[in-house]
Amino acid sequence: MTHVTEVKPLRADARRNREKILVAARDAFTEQGAACSLDDVAKRAGVGPGTLYRHFATREDLLQEVLGDWVEHITLDAERFAARDDLAPEDLLLEWFEALLRHVIIYQGASVAMLKAMDDPENPLYGSCRALGLANEQVIASVAGRGAVRDDVDALEIGRLVTGVANVVDAVGIRADEARPMLRIVRDGVLRTR
Repeated sequence: MTHVTEVKPLRADARRNREKILVAARDAFTEQGAACSLDDVAKRAGVGPGTLYRHFATREDLLQEVLGDWVEHITLDAERFAARDDLAPEDLLLEWFEALLRHVIIYQGASVAMLKAMDDPENPLYGSCRALGLANEQVIASVAGRGAVRDDVDALEIGRLVTGVANVVDAVGIRADEARPMLRIVRDGVLRTR
């Protein structure tokens, strides 16, 4: 006989605390980056650290929850880019990589957390990383269908490179548009030489 554990809904006060923590975390991540103090997040939310950790056992759990509809946005962007036929492959890839970079740098330090989670199915951010990888695969496959992508290109590795560029943006403090020359190099490595 299989025992099924019933998940009880959160009490009203617990739901309110959870929502206060999420609002405080979004604000803290926006102001200070994903590596901000979780004690500060708890203080902003008006709860104790124990309450924060009862809801979110790790920083990655909290970041994953704060990202919320991020997966939906990146998936919709990938569908939109994959369907475009109004741009040359080189322009389409560069615009896609710029969009991908903007998704990854949503919070300072998020790109580092995502790079760490890419190969770790136990990491709470793994699902978001997987969505990022699938989105990138979709766009690269679309461009490959036009005969513009080298045969040995691996979409996951390209995703790592773009996320690495996001780390540079984070670490150096440059604007996302200043990363365009680096993204051009990634793009040029993807394209089939003519």
